[in-house]
Amino acid sequence: MRGVGAVGAIFKSVTDIIESQIRPLADVMVKIESAAARQAAKAKAAEAKAKAAAVAKVAAAKAAKVAEAKTKVKATPTAKVKRR
Repeated sequence: MRGVGAVGAIFKSVTDIIESQIRPLADVMVKIESAAARQAAKAKAAEAKAKAAAVAKVAAAKAAKVAEAKTKVKATPTAKVKRR
């Protein structure tokens, strides 16, 4: 590009050239960022699902222990207390 003419016209020509070169790059960057955001969202969802499964497993184990303890209490014979 030649730098001859009014400053405003030269500036406009330079910015038009830069814009035409950068626009395709900006479009590609938007696509890359969108794909990265989708991948991060999937990873976060998988992490939340795994955490929920772990919490459910712990809750089930606690419920099983409580049920086992109740069964033991029912199975234990009661002692008769002698009154004097």
